Amino acid sequence: MSDNHSINLADDNFVRSVINRQVGKLIAKSDFTHQDRSDLVQEVYVRATKSLQLYDPAVGHLYPYVCTVVQRHLANVVRDRSVVKRATVGRVSLSKTIRGDDGGQIEMSQTLHDKDQDRRLGRSRRLGEEELNDLRMDLATFMAKLPEKFQDVLRRRQTHSMTEISRDLGIPRTTLNDWMLQIRKLFEEAGFERYLES
Repeated sequence: MSDNHSINLADDNFVRSVINRQVGKLIAKSDFTHQDRSDLVQEVYVRATKSLQLYDPAVGHLYPYVCTVVQRHLANVVRDRSVVKRATVGRVSLSKTIRGDDGGQIEMSQTLHDKDQDRRLGRSRRLGEEELNDLRMDLATFMAKLPEKFQDVLRRRQTHSMTEISRDLGIPRTTLNDWMLQIRKLFEEAGFERYLES
C-alpha cells in the first residue's frame, strides 16, 4: 500500500463535485437544510481523507474508492440521525422471540434476509472475494482500452494532485479537468457508474 497522505482531496475537481453533488442529494431528500451544507461537506472531506489510509491503488482507482466512502458516510449520517429521531411506540424489537417454522423459538431478527438487514440499517454490503476479483479484472480490462493519455492521468492521480500532473505534463488544468470528465463518462458508459456515485 502506498503512502496516501500526500493526496489532497480538496484540490481535486472531481472529488469536490462528487462530494457537493452527494451532499446536495442528501439535503434534497432529507430533513437537513442548506444551512447544514458546509458542515456536511467538511465532515465528508474529513472522513474521506481519513479513509485514504486504507486506500490501496493496486485494488482500484482512487475515484470509485472515494465515491464509495462518500456514499457510505452520508448513508451513516442519515441512519444515525434517523435512529436518534425514531420513536419506539408501536414498534416491535427484532430481538423479540417468536415461533419459527420448525416450532422452535427464534429471534425475529433471524427471519430477516441479509438484504432486508442491510436496507434496514442503511448499509451497503461489501463485495465478496470472488466479486472483488471479478471487479478488479473488469476494471483492469476496461482501463487498458482507454486512450494512453487517460491511462497515464489515472496512474498519476493515484499519487499526485491535478496541479502536479498539470505541471509535470505541461498541460493546463482546464484540459486535465476536461479529460477527467471524459474519463468519467467512459466509466458510466461501461457500466461502472455505481462505483462513481449512486
